[in-house]
Amino acid sequence: MKHVFLISSGEEDTFQAESYSGEELVILVVLDSKGLAGDADKKIEALRNKAEQLSMTLAPKGIANRVVLQWGSPGEELERCLERENAARLL
Repeated sequence: MKHVFLISSGEEDTFQAESYSGEELVILVVLDSKGLAGDADKKIEALRNKAEQLSMTLAPKGIANRVVLQWGSPGEELERCLERENAARLL
């Protein structure tokens, strides 16, 4: 089964995702326009970097993964992604 790992604040603990061993991990980065006031470019870059670092950690282990960037509400975008990918949330 596929799983989705949500990154939306940059404060997420990636330990469980780094030790993932399932079919495929979708790393969902949700950019919430409400939380991007001020240094939006820096916040977006930080979230992307966190996702890419996680992807690079999984790749040498042979774990299929991909990074998906979305704009919107983290909760709503997570639900859409879970449905679209027919996946479960990685907690």
